[in-house]
Amino acid sequence: DTLNDNLGHGTFVAGVVAGMDAECLGFAPDTEIYAFRVFTDAQVMPVEYYY
Repeated sequence: DTLNDNLGHGTFVAGVVAGMDAECLGFAPDTEIYAFRVFTDAQVMPVEYYY
């Protein structure tokens, strides 16, 4: 398994939060980003992840 979500959603959200571009800073540019995969390729979260 990889951390790739095949949609780019996680990459987009990480950029919004931690972006460091001089013209467009993220909400928390000094933050650390950790990647976790919680959805399958079909964008479904297994029930056991809820608990």
